This record gives sequence, C-alpha cells and structure tokens, in this order.
Amino acid sequence: MSDRLLKASIIALIIAAPVFFLLGGAIPGTDFLFKLASLGCLALAFLFALFLPRQNSRLRKACRVLRWLYLACALVVIVSFAAAQTMILRTAGQANRQEPDADCLLVLGAGLFQGEIPSHVLQNRLQTALGYMRAHPQSVAVLSGGQGPNENITEALAMQRWLVNRGIAEERLRMEGLSTSTYENIAFSLPILQDLGHGDKVVIVTNDFHLLRSSLIAAHYGLEAQLLSAPTPKIFLIPATYYIREYFALIKSWLLLDIFPGKLPQVNRSAINEQE
Repeated sequence: MSDRLLKASIIALIIAAPVFFLLGGAIPGTDFLFKLASLGCLALAFLFALFLPRQNSRLRKACRVLRWLYLACALVVIVSFAAAQTMILRTAGQANRQEPDADCLLVLGAGLFQGEIPSHVLQNRLQTALGYMRAHPQSVAVLSGGQGPNENITEALAMQRWLVNRGIAEERLRMEGLSTSTYENIAFSLPILQDLGHGDKVVIVTNDFHLLRSSLIAAHYGLEAQLLSAPTPKIFLIPATYYIREYFALIKSWLLLDIFPGKLPQVNRSAINEQE
C-alpha cells in the first residue's frame, strides 16, 4: 500500500469512527455493535499509522515491535472469538436436542420497549416459556429481572403481565425484581426456587446466544440447570450484536467466576423483592 493510500485510509477511518458511534444511538438494539465498529476504526487507523515511513531509526524499530504485538493480539482475539462462538453454538444445539423435564422454569429478563413492553429478545424468551408451561400444566415459573434506567416497571412485572395476558394463571408465576445482571438473576432467584421446592433442579429459559454463560453462572451457584433455548430475533443487526457482545461477556464471566469470585453477588434471602 502506498504512503498516500495509507494516509487516505487513516483519514477515512478517523472520519468513520464518530459516524458509527452516532449510528449506535440512532438505531435501536445495535448500540453496542456500532460503538464497537467505531472503536475498530480507530484501532485500524492506529495500525495503519504504524506502517507510515519514519525517519528516526529508533522510531522505526518501535513501530515494527508495535506492529507485531498488535497483530499477535489480533490473532489471539480472532482465535478466542471463534472458540467462544463455537461453544455458544454447541451449547444451543445441545439444548435444542434435549427435552427438559423439570417443573420449574427460571425465565431471565431482558430489556423493555417504551418502559413497559418486553423487547423482541425478551418476547422470544416468554414465547418459549409460554409453550413449555402450556405443555406442562403443573409447571411454575420464576420471572427474574429488575428495573433498568429507562424502564417504568421491573422486567419481572412486564413478563408476568405478558404471560397472564396469554392465559397463564398468576399463581403459577413468582417474580424476582431486583436483579440487573445474569449473575444477580441466578443469585437472587435461588431463595425463591428453594421456597418453591425446586432449588436443585430448574429449567433456565433464555436466548440461544445466552445459554452458555447462563449455565456457567448457574453451576457456580450450585444450581442444576437444564436449558430451554429461545431463538434470537432475526431483525436487522440484532443477532450479530448479541453474539459479538456475548464474547466479551464470556471473558468477564471467566474473570469473575474463576479469578475474582468474591466480586459476584451473594445469595441473600432478605434482598428478594417479591411483588404481588
């Protein structure tokens, strides 16, 4: 690549970075993906800058070392990303091949539209839970999800309303309305599951991309969890957004579960918010 083309590419990437950043806020559900693309443009611009000619010999050597270090890090990311996606898809495939047989569901929350309406991702989880509860009339469900900054009610309450409106009796549903992460979903729901007599065996309902991480967290808390896979909505860039974001979430989970377990939320019965 010529020096002129290198410089033009660097300028183009620097211009593209803020454009992608602004697109993330403009298109619902793709904020993470566009912000990652923005960061990727800046990273690529920096890499291209390392290939520009330098007059100073020490600076040339430093750039050469940085290029190799940069490319080595990129290789690690690519290999680990491919491995993570393989494990995610394998877990989802196994879940689809195995029929759960527990009488209690743990439905994990997700975002809400307009403060009260389950998002497409959450609706798919609820639709999957609804099918299971209709096929297993004796089953009950714990709905786990707190209230986010742009939500008017808890995700648990939104899930309860959605299921009740579709014929599920309210007495079959219990709510956990404090959690703001998958770790808290599991930790804060455990006392409710134990009260229901299902503290040792439960079916976790979540989207296919989320099954692997949910099962790892459940195992950490000693919960024997079967998995019920809900599809990821095939809307615009939503699948790519969630699968890519899950890679970084798995890295965080590895750090918390294996290296910094003391930073994980603790099971605390008094912290449970049971909404009637």
